[in-house]
Amino acid sequence: MARIQVDTPCFLCGTAAACGDTDHGNRKFYQCSAEDCGDYEISVAAIRKLKGATSHRQQLKRVAHDHRGTDTFVEIIVGADNQVVATAVKRYSGRRR
Repeated sequence: MARIQVDTPCFLCGTAAACGDTDHGNRKFYQCSAEDCGDYEISVAAIRKLKGATSHRQQLKRVAHDHRGTDTFVEIIVGADNQVVATAVKRYSGRRR
């Protein structure tokens, strides 16, 4: 992950979050501090698609919350059908065995 910004507003709920670019700037990984949100990675295309969609963002916030404290986070992208898709992704520990 590239440079991490602290106290960036969470895209889903607006609360303070840590955020860093991933995938060569095509996605952002958020670690939200709100109890009712969570960690997620969102594509720039999904951000554009969800800009004015408050109710959809609230639904995604609940999905992120469901994975809070687990070994997964939510990946939010625009699928082949041009719809926003949220998928649980296992966290990478970075350790080789």
